[in-house]
Amino acid sequence: MVNEIIIAVLLILVFTGIRSGTKHFKGQGGCCGGSSQIRTKRKN
Repeated sequence: MVNEIIIAVLLILVFTGIRSGTKHFKGQGGCCGGSSQIRTKRKN
């Protein structure tokens, strides 16, 4: 019973890590400004 609980907790942690990792590599993570779009500055 204890082994199943540990495995369930580890699976939840791995799933969360994979989900945040894919967001990071797409450029949508919090460290990347939250957007995958490149903004260009306008010259006036």
